[in-house]
Amino acid sequence: MMAISNFITTSWYYVIIAIIVTISAIVYTYSRPRGRIYIDILLLKVPLIGSMISANAMSQITWGLATLLQSGVSVVHALKIIGDLINNKAIAENVVDASEEILRGSDMGKSFQKPYIEELIQQMTLVGERTGSMVSIMRDAGEFYEERIRTITKAIASATEPAAILLIGGIVGYVYYAFFKSMFALAG
Repeated sequence: MMAISNFITTSWYYVIIAIIVTISAIVYTYSRPRGRIYIDILLLKVPLIGSMISANAMSQITWGLATLLQSGVSVVHALKIIGDLINNKAIAENVVDASEEILRGSDMGKSFQKPYIEELIQQMTLVGERTGSMVSIMRDAGEFYEERIRTITKAIASATEPAAILLIGGIVGYVYYAFFKSMFALAG
């Protein structure tokens, strides 16, 4: 602990340079199309946060398809619109690829078999395509994903709470330590 403190107090400019270089590298990578997809793929692998991003995108896909198909928009055009709306570019690229496969004559269920489209969506599009009730099935899936988002949000809040308590406890403990250290230094 003392070694870290000594390093930071004597070489603080290295820490600041490292932080600036790291942030600049992330911003630069995120500004490039392939870099953004790479970062979005990494975000999908982060526990809880990746689940939240994926559930949100799946909710957008299901509700978007249900609404646009009910309004008479073609499946290909609906998927292109949805692909433009999804923030995670890895998932958006999968949706746009699916629309292009459908345009080339592939089944909707098969075209949705992509790495970042969840299996539930893949199965439900197969069922919806076979039964002809895509709109109602997508609505049901949308409701499922909305509930999943609520559950993940509660899990994130539950996971963050102990960390916040530890952080506040650490700050209070440090203040007490500094106070009593100075008191003993004066007394002794």
